[in-house]
Amino acid sequence: MTAKERMIQALKDMLENGETLMHPIYGLLVQGGRQYYGYFGFTEDFLLIALVSGKTITDTIRVPLDINSVKIKKIIFLNEHVIDISFNEGAPCRITAFPKVLAIDSQKENFPKFLSYLKSKTPNKNVPDLSQIIGTKIRRQYFNFILYVFLATLPPIIPMIFILECEKQNISIWNSWHLLWNITTEALPTIAAFILPLFLLSVCSKFIFGKTIAVVEQKGLYLDNTFIPWEDIKSVEYNATHFSRFNFRAAYITITVAPVRKREYVVEVSNFTLYGLRKLKKHLPNQTVRWAKGELPLTIFIALLPTIIFLLIALF
Repeated sequence: MTAKERMIQALKDMLENGETLMHPIYGLLVQGGRQYYGYFGFTEDFLLIALVSGKTITDTIRVPLDINSVKIKKIIFLNEHVIDISFNEGAPCRITAFPKVLAIDSQKENFPKFLSYLKSKTPNKNVPDLSQIIGTKIRRQYFNFILYVFLATLPPIIPMIFILECEKQNISIWNSWHLLWNITTEALPTIAAFILPLFLLSVCSKFIFGKTIAVVEQKGLYLDNTFIPWEDIKSVEYNATHFSRFNFRAAYITITVAPVRKREYVVEVSNFTLYGLRKLKKHLPNQTVRWAKGELPLTIFIALLPTIIFLLIALF
C-alpha cells in the first residue's frame, strides 16, 4: 500500500454513515512543543485527523467545524504553511503542511482545496496580530539559557580557586578572607565581561525584539489566534526548561480552560517566561498559577549543581 493509499484508507475509516471524505492532505499536528505526523481531511461538518507513526495509525480525532477564527501564515522557506485554527469550543489546533509532498501526488491538488474549504467554514473576522494588541507583551527570550549557563558555571569558579589556593599555600580557609577578596576582585571583571552583554541582550529581548507569544490584557490572555478570558482559566502550570543528552524542551505553561457550560480543554504555550508567569498572577488567584509538581525543587537543584560539582572537585 502506498503512502497515498494509507492516507485515504485511514481517513475513510473515520467516516460515519452518509459522510464523504474531502480534500485529504498530509502534514504535522503541533501541540505545545510536540509535533505529530498526520493525515487531515474534511467531511461537511468535521475536521478529520489521523496521527501516524511510520505505517501505523496511533490516534484518530474528529473535530466539529465550529470555528471561531483561522490564521494562515506562509513561511517563505520551503513554502511551509502554518494553519492556526481557533474553535468556539475546545482547544485550538495548529497544522503545518507543504503544498507538495513527494510520496503523495494528490497533495498539490488537494492542499489549495483544503485551505479554501477551511476558510469557507470560518466567520469573516480579522484576527489581530499579537504585536497589534495593547497590553503587556510576553516575548520569547533567546538569551536566558546561555545567560544561565554562564551564571551557573563562572561564579562557582571563585570558591574553587580559593580552596585550591588555600591548600597550595597550606593555610586555613577560615583565616584567609583577604585571599578570597583578592581572587574575587581579580575574577569579577572577567566574569562581568561575559555576563553583562548577555544580560543586556536578554533585557532587550524581553522588552523590544523578542517574538511575542502572548499578551496579558485586562479582560484576558491573548495567544496566537486565541483569546482566553480570565474567568475561563481554571489553572496554569509552569514547566521549566528540560534538557538531556537527546532532548530539549523549552519552558512552557499548561493552561486548563473551563468555559461555562462548555467542555474543559488544555492549551500549551511554549517558551513562556517567569516574567509572564508573574503577570498572570496579577489577574488570577495565587493558587491558580503554580509550578508543575516537582518542578521547583528540580530547578533549584539543577541551578546549584555546577556550584556543588566545583566545590567537590576543589575539596577532593
